[in-house]
Amino acid sequence: MPWDIVVKNWSFLAAGLWATIEIFVVSMIAGTVLGVLMGVLRTSRVFLIQITTRAFIEVFRGLPTLITMFFVYFAVPMLFQIEIPSFLAAVIGLTLWELSEIAEIMRGAIQSIPKGQVEAGRAMALNKAQVLIYILMPQAVRRMLPPLIGVYTRLVKGTALASLVGVNDLVMAGKIVVERTLEPLEVYVFIMAVFFIINYPLSVLSRKLERKLI
Repeated sequence: MPWDIVVKNWSFLAAGLWATIEIFVVSMIAGTVLGVLMGVLRTSRVFLIQITTRAFIEVFRGLPTLITMFFVYFAVPMLFQIEIPSFLAAVIGLTLWELSEIAEIMRGAIQSIPKGQVEAGRAMALNKAQVLIYILMPQAVRRMLPPLIGVYTRLVKGTALASLVGVNDLVMAGKIVVERTLEPLEVYVFIMAVFFIINYPLSVLSRKLERKLI
């Protein structure tokens, strides 16, 4: 059995792997920042902000990520007469899913903090922004770390969908190598190993943080 297929096609597969890593990193950063902001807005007492953020979160949590990617890649260009590269479509699709998940995690973390701490902050003459920054956020971030890392592990797996909108990521590169060589076993075992190597440490870290922080 030709187990040297991966070695012979390493440069091509490595380029796909790098694209997968780029998608993951960009989506992770964008989704985390926007998700935290959305989660904070979700706790607002202003009805319009509450209903708008809730609707946004429920839509993108409920939609399959692939459908969101397809909508961004195929429908948005048709509706607005703009061109969206496949890489950007994949990032947007994953980011929309991720930020909706993180927003709910952030909302739950903030609302799990005893109200007495908020009242104590106000008794110390802190305004709402100061209460959020100095009292709520440090505790909320600590509480949201384990589920946040869980979201990241699912995000890594979600990057495999990028190939379906034309991104030359690791999955697409592997598919092309298989079509060239007609040797799928080694290539797909390699792809499985890469995703496992990335995700397993994240899963272990999530369990450790959950035992330590929760």
